[in-house]
Amino acid sequence: MDCCAAGNPIGQFFSGSAKRTAKRFRKKGLAKDQRRLMDCLQQTGFTGQSILEVGCGVGAFHLTMLGFGATRAIGVDLSEPMLAQARVLANELGHEEHTVYRSGDFAVVESEIEQADVTVLDKVVCCYPDAQRLIRLSIGKTRRTYALTYPRVNVLTRMAFTCAQVGLWLIRSKFRPYLYDPSDIERWISENGFTKAHEARGPFWLSQVYTHNGMRTATRQTGLS
Repeated sequence: MDCCAAGNPIGQFFSGSAKRTAKRFRKKGLAKDQRRLMDCLQQTGFTGQSILEVGCGVGAFHLTMLGFGATRAIGVDLSEPMLAQARVLANELGHEEHTVYRSGDFAVVESEIEQADVTVLDKVVCCYPDAQRLIRLSIGKTRRTYALTYPRVNVLTRMAFTCAQVGLWLIRSKFRPYLYDPSDIERWISENGFTKAHEARGPFWLSQVYTHNGMRTATRQTGLS
């Protein structure tokens, strides 16, 4: 296990919920906000393609993509307990031979990660202190499609983040969430040669799929509550 993963507050914060998260996925599948992102990806298409999921957690998203026709997946996460559950789920779903897992901070280990057709960051950007660097490095591993879900900036998210900051301080957790301006995120992605193809909005989360400029498609927007 990467030394930075063992002491990283992100990994420490999420490790305790690994078994609970895996249990929920077994029972209910993807969460509603994850289904929005999956719908966008299915419109773009990923059958026969390889997946890189940064901050994969228990692997729910890329394991679902494998079930829908992706060929193989690499999952990277700071939490070893999360990855342990991902391996169990991969075995249960018959995807063990099609998955590889790497523990560590993606920004630290990215040179050891091979490229993939599709890269997914599902609610990861808001956990990282340098989102621009994370996006630049992860998009550099992407051949075709770049997909992510992150918080919208509105009254609801500002209130939620304020409450989260106070709550984390009270329990003495070093983990802190980050609320980034969507216009900055879109600019960072477009500067790296990708164009927005699909978008879906919930009350809290914004899901977007970008395609490499060589396979540009028209943007579609979906407003979902």
